[in-house]
Amino acid sequence: MRLRAGHVTIAVIVLVIAFVIVAVWTGSSGPGGEEEVAGALPPVGGAQDLVASMAVDTNEVDLGVIPNTAEGHGKLTVHNRGKGPLKIDEVRSSCACTDGAFAPGALPIPPGGSADLNITVHPKRIFGFESKKTLTLFSNDPVRPTIEVTVSAKVDPEFSLEPDKFDFGTISKGDAPVMEMRLTARTDTPFKVTGVSTVQPESKEEAPAGLKLELVPVPENEWKTPGRAEYIIRAAVSSDMPPGPFDLGAFISTDLQRFRFLRVPVHGTVEAPYTLEVPSKLRTVVVQANGADARVKVTAGVPISLESAAAENGTVTVTGQGIPGGAELVFAPVAGQAAGRHDDRVRARLRVGDKTFEELFEVRVFSGTPEKTGN
Repeated sequence: MRLRAGHVTIAVIVLVIAFVIVAVWTGSSGPGGEEEVAGALPPVGGAQDLVASMAVDTNEVDLGVIPNTAEGHGKLTVHNRGKGPLKIDEVRSSCACTDGAFAPGALPIPPGGSADLNITVHPKRIFGFESKKTLTLFSNDPVRPTIEVTVSAKVDPEFSLEPDKFDFGTISKGDAPVMEMRLTARTDTPFKVTGVSTVQPESKEEAPAGLKLELVPVPENEWKTPGRAEYIIRAAVSSDMPPGPFDLGAFISTDLQRFRFLRVPVHGTVEAPYTLEVPSKLRTVVVQANGADARVKVTAGVPISLESAAAENGTVTVTGQGIPGGAELVFAPVAGQAAGRHDDRVRARLRVGDKTFEELFEVRVFSGTPEKTGN
């Protein structure tokens, strides 16, 4: 018997229909199938429109200013616009400082009903004076199972900053501008500012090059309000700040119980008559253990040369060589170093046209095992 094309087509159609039937049966009644959709869809044989539908009046809740010594509270009304009971399985928060919960017995929400989500913001878990977090509601709504709500709050500040950040704007390479910020206590409970730093307190990170901070207590007879201390925080950008934008931080440490330090933004842009091409996104010159040197390209529309370069810890040497459109700085490891990683800084002076500029390079050297010498 010879098979005709029509017979083959019919056979394929039958196989496809059989496959679809098996797949549907497996997904709905196989292992994990029915349990995964329980509550999201009506029982088999029931009306398909008898499902829950979750809705809220707003996706943004602003608690305004809350005290720094007590919790802040707010409410969000959650509606069930469907025809089946609405179950809220979980209210998940993006931060431990903000949480939401329904009163006992409020769930599930009946069709056409509503319930209040009680929101709490804990100021003792907020580092600073502002909070903007997300609460995510998980439900049995088959169409919209999750809803995200933004919760904002401002904490009554223990002190004020004027200005509230260091914005240096655009700086010409070689300049060393200085900005001042005044910190004023706003609480009658005495506290002290214990220091300022360019890295987070107790961090093992290296302090970034190009920024210096200074804390200066204001004499008591110059305080605007008796009993409320004032401080001057001075930020200085040094002449070796690398070209391009910078986004750093000034960490203000205090003995406040609510938080130990506050990060203040420090940003700006350094314009230079040349560009640097460092082969690392971290702006760190990395010299590998195999002895391969690292190279930094300096390009400009005028002649460039290396006047001098010195490593603080003596782990590398730096030489300059001319390339089309500029110069190339070659970083090479010093022989005989102990095996492992060595961090260093190289201060270089570049002659660009008729002016000299300073650059400070972070250097990381990976050394292998030194060669043994004879007895």
